[in-house]
Amino acid sequence: ALVSAFKSAAMSAFAPASCAQAARRPRATPAPKARDARVPHRSALQFSRRSTIASARRGAAAAAAAEDAPKKVLVPVADGTEEIEAVTVIDVLRRAGAEVVVMSVEDGRNEVVCSRGVRLVADANVKELAGRGAPSDWDLIAVPGGMPGAEHIADHVKFHAVLEKHFRAGKLMAAICAAPAICFEPKGFLEGYAATAHPNFVDELGGALLEKKNY
Repeated sequence: ALVSAFKSAAMSAFAPASCAQAARRPRATPAPKARDARVPHRSALQFSRRSTIASARRGAAAAAAAEDAPKKVLVPVADGTEEIEAVTVIDVLRRAGAEVVVMSVEDGRNEVVCSRGVRLVADANVKELAGRGAPSDWDLIAVPGGMPGAEHIADHVKFHAVLEKHFRAGKLMAAICAAPAICFEPKGFLEGYAATAHPNFVDELGGALLEKKNY
């Protein structure tokens, strides 16, 4: 009986402490699951998305700026150029907001004497705008007619390289009067394209498509 009483007293003395210790024992924290390296982290995806949106906005802004920028036009002139064809093109395009550069193909001088004796002073000389390192960002090259001005423009070796590069880039080209037949046709620029010219030169447009309507 004495032993039994001692056991009961011991159990009642130590049982609360054991419960308290069990209550204070921290729970085991499960180990974090290993993340699949192939799956991008959420923060990386968010950064990538923001970067893509920013890049798209920059591209749109650049395109809008390019669209708003004035178009650049080169108009070559020479001794014998038809003045009304040169000046009218220059004037109308400038009124429309284009950045027009008049270029003389007469080496060493910017002043040319047109077919009716009118003197024009070009903005630049062919030596400045042709050859290595010359600008090639023209949106349009417009060649006026008149004789022998169209021949002088067509025969200039350095300007031929400018025309050739512009043509191969698929950019806009224009010619008036004798210039389509004298300047463009021999260089192959009209092959497969419908074109017209001054009545005295229209028969020389052998590579161009025939006009389907008589005007």
